[in-house]
Amino acid sequence: MAELEGFYLRRNIGRDIWDGELSRKTVDDVDETVLKDYLDQANRAGRIGFFYTTREDVLNRLNMVVDGKLKNAAYALFVGSNMLEVQMAIFAGTERLTFNDIQREHGSIIDLIRISERYVRSNIRWRVKFDGSLERKEIPEIPVDAVREAIINSYCHRDFISSQNNEVVIYKNRIEIYNPGTFPAGLKPEDFIEGNEPSVKRNPQLAQLMYYSRDIENFGTGLKRISTACKESGVKLEFRLMKRGFAVAFYRPDEDFNPTDK
Repeated sequence: MAELEGFYLRRNIGRDIWDGELSRKTVDDVDETVLKDYLDQANRAGRIGFFYTTREDVLNRLNMVVDGKLKNAAYALFVGSNMLEVQMAIFAGTERLTFNDIQREHGSIIDLIRISERYVRSNIRWRVKFDGSLERKEIPEIPVDAVREAIINSYCHRDFISSQNNEVVIYKNRIEIYNPGTFPAGLKPEDFIEGNEPSVKRNPQLAQLMYYSRDIENFGTGLKRISTACKESGVKLEFRLMKRGFAVAFYRPDEDFNPTDK
């Protein structure tokens, strides 16, 4: 199955697959606040040369509307609905046994990225570093920029046909970001980290939208940025190729993590 899916992904690079198909949603279903914030971010990134007018005009300029219907890429990114769900949990140990917290949230990709990132930030340890300056520096136990990159990638490359949810799972010794999208057959994470493999896009139109807002770079560099950030922070990192998805695991420091660093 994984080999067939990998062949399908390579064969359809650049073509309209799920994210280019038409949904049942219309322009009126788009969350205007989300769309405005997205366009502001894309303008700040310098990757879009027009400003907000109306939902219909903006979505037409983005090539996300056909006969009044939204493409799935726009549905997933701009419509807050029950289409997407993230499952988040904190387990007491290193396995999925006793949990201390469990939450499920629905929303657009933009909503769920923000919710997932906030969940991790709120449930990891931070230390305070005093370096002689007037402002103290708060340093997380794992690099939050790398976590955000993993969360964004988990939506950009997920299999939207799957009934499984994206997951953010916090264990005693690690944090895992999971998405229901298998890794392209014949490739390994190391091919993107150590080599120069171009990005294999499961959702090319969604990837283009997220490139405009600079959430991704469209060159297959996401895993390399995650790996580099973890090396610089001294954090152990593991990529897990699973039968029904892909996960990034960030290993937390030992329990003697010092909350202050003078």
